[in-house]
Amino acid sequence: MSVTGSSASRGNIGNWRKASYFGLCGAGGGLVGALLCEILGLGSEPAAFVEVMVKVGVWFGIIGALIAVGILLGHVTYAARSFSLALIGSNIPRLALGLGFGGVSGFIAGAVAQGLYTGIGPTEVLRVICWGVAGGLLGIALSFQIPNLTALRGFAGGLAGGLAGGIVFIGISASGSQTFGRLFGIAIIGFAIGLMIMLADALFREAWIEVRYGPRETRSLTLGPEPLRMGSDAAHCAIYVKDTPAMACAYRFEQGRVLCDDRINNRNGPVPFGVPMVIGSITVTPYGAETRDSAGVSSVGAVSASAGGTQWALSLKGGREFTLVEGVRLAPKDILGLEPNDKNVWVAEVLRNPKNPAVVGLKNLSRHRWRATFATGRQVDIDPGRSLRLENGTHINFGTTEGRIRSSSSGNAIPIQQQRYQLFPNTTVNLFKKLSHNSANWYSRRWLAAVGIGAVILVVFAAMIGRDHSPNRSADARTEEIKLESSGNTYQLKATINDTVKINFTLDTGASDVLIPAEVALTLLGSGTLSERDFIGYQTYKLADGSTLPSAQFKLRDMEVGSHRLTGVVASVGPVGSSPLLGQSFLSRLGSWTIDNQQQVLRVGR
Repeated sequence: MSVTGSSASRGNIGNWRKASYFGLCGAGGGLVGALLCEILGLGSEPAAFVEVMVKVGVWFGIIGALIAVGILLGHVTYAARSFSLALIGSNIPRLALGLGFGGVSGFIAGAVAQGLYTGIGPTEVLRVICWGVAGGLLGIALSFQIPNLTALRGFAGGLAGGLAGGIVFIGISASGSQTFGRLFGIAIIGFAIGLMIMLADALFREAWIEVRYGPRETRSLTLGPEPLRMGSDAAHCAIYVKDTPAMACAYRFEQGRVLCDDRINNRNGPVPFGVPMVIGSITVTPYGAETRDSAGVSSVGAVSASAGGTQWALSLKGGREFTLVEGVRLAPKDILGLEPNDKNVWVAEVLRNPKNPAVVGLKNLSRHRWRATFATGRQVDIDPGRSLRLENGTHINFGTTEGRIRSSSSGNAIPIQQQRYQLFPNTTVNLFKKLSHNSANWYSRRWLAAVGIGAVILVVFAAMIGRDHSPNRSADARTEEIKLESSGNTYQLKATINDTVKINFTLDTGASDVLIPAEVALTLLGSGTLSERDFIGYQTYKLADGSTLPSAQFKLRDMEVGSHRLTGVVASVGPVGSSPLLGQSFLSRLGSWTIDNQQQVLRVGR
């Protein structure tokens, strides 16, 4: 049965909506993380390389942890349709583990990024690559907490999101305030990571369920080895359905088949794609990814009813109907009056003939003898343990009720829908599926161990590169050289105040504090980066020429000279038109420093 353009379009719109929702949740987590880092002052960079590496790692770790929590909250609220339900039961440890995994992956990515960035040099391409690595590691971390998201799909989506978000982040940072650039840029990165992880999952998943709450509300959830439970126990079910048993139903996908544990009807076994099931107020329909045979004809590929596209159904007296595909089992509640034999809890099962797979039969697992009447009028008895070959028009007398077998070719009365269209060649999709299988086998355990060991080696390697080849550091003293500009008998150098004003300061080693002209202080007040809370009193200063100057004293939120960014720098306000002075309140916190008059540089050690 071919897929119409409209159904494919609706499916892809649904995937984009889901991905966008996860992207917004990731953006919210990233924004909260960036704000927290600003409050903690983690944007400042001390001179010591190891301190820089650790601090940047912590910065990345906080942001990664909160992006992970944001995306996990998005997953829980997407399935449960309620934020309050996301904070109960098994979701709490899931969020806690996501916070930890996201923090560790962010720290590793940040430390590696800083080491490589310092060692190789500050290039924009490298910054984008570092964000891509951070997103990829975050995607792997999320794969442990989002059901049926494989590590490879998570890594691919996170890598793509990190690269895309990193490009936007750099553009935003370069076009405006550093603080605004960091906040908005990190939000964009969180959005891109959440968006791309869900798009990668939608593109390469093998099976999923669509949960319909009403004519205009449908949710799509990926199937895999981990069951997706639904019922009225919100603490343990991913999908909350009121007025149903605590655990009403669970779907999973194994070995190319969708398996359903139906606690309402006491049925457990394979179910066909495209056949809806009503559970309380919702309708659940399983779907499988489209494959194409050598002739290019669309087919479901995972569970087929029989060779040649024939599909079977059992219609019982009274109106009940069951789709018959290989592996489907019927319980006593399905065929009333039948009792299972001593070895089974089922009364019938659909099987293939092992000698002729094209033949599908219905095996009698009950204690009762059935009588079948074929369309030709021939009658046979089906004793317990025997099977009846499925033929169109066959009438079955089960003893207490009757039924009829009917068939249809693909596209007729018994619909088995399929999904959607492929964005990549089939060979690429199949290869990706094989690589992304998430079973806990020998290969996957060693693959994860190799990733962990590789991450540790990469951190150490990056640290060695950064320490030994840091730009603007001499090989012996490992000092940073900041260019000085000669102005008469003094030196000047550029400094940035509160991420707002960048001006030339006169280097005055005899001044006790940083001195800022009144007009610069007014600019900071007007921008909101300096407020009354920052003022700490008044101080009388003695200048180098012996004169004194009474001045208001306050603390700068941050001050950046070269790569050295310090917070809480004590400063004072000078007269209008006075020369800005860089005094000991900043210089004394740099550690060791010297002035090279011959090279006209300020050398700053650790």
